[in-house]
Amino acid sequence: MEGSDYAERLMSMHADIPAWRINQAHVNEAEIDRLLDAATALRSLPVWIDQRPRLAIDQIRARAIRYKHKHDIAWMIVDHLHLIRPSSKRQPPLEAINEIADELKQLSKSLDIGIVALGQLNRGVRDRDDSRPRASDLMYYSSIEPHADTIIFTHRPELALAERKPDPSDDRKFADWTSRMEMVRGKAEVINAKRRQGEGYLTCECGFDGPQMRFFDLTEKPRKTAGELMESF
Repeated sequence: MEGSDYAERLMSMHADIPAWRINQAHVNEAEIDRLLDAATALRSLPVWIDQRPRLAIDQIRARAIRYKHKHDIAWMIVDHLHLIRPSSKRQPPLEAINEIADELKQLSKSLDIGIVALGQLNRGVRDRDDSRPRASDLMYYSSIEPHADTIIFTHRPELALAERKPDPSDDRKFADWTSRMEMVRGKAEVINAKRRQGEGYLTCECGFDGPQMRFFDLTEKPRKTAGELMESF
């Protein structure tokens, strides 16, 4: 995503305004004030976004070293692992990902920073009934797993179930599907598929706020639904 996309999502969460309305400038005067407050707050955050696409690992390393010395960064997020340009065009993908994952691990150690590398899943995960991801679902898993201290997935059962919507003419199946959809609507899971120094495959349930595109703790006070937000506008 572009830096503006990240900013838009953060402003949506901070100002409590659906992201699509910010994107389309569909806001009222009161919301403009909230957006200005959000922009001021975000501008003061120690966050830097490098938007140049398809960087090679040596270019990422150079940028990380520069930001570490200049701003003393504590974390770096790579979006995403499978888009990093390999050192050689002739290098097989499996070897390229193994080299990239190892370089990121060494960079984390040498700079004493945490590195979060986003990744892509194999399409086979959609073939399972619940579509719940496992570590082996990572694309080129065998090249990533040895270097990763932790592997975490977010899972929204609502999406998996929506893809399996039965024919409404089948009353029994459709009623069962509707009941199951109501149970998982707006809910999500954070799955710890690997933890080098602890127990893996622990699952934490949370909520997902679609209009603000954010995950939240289920103990949080619920916000307005998308329908209520539209009515209030």
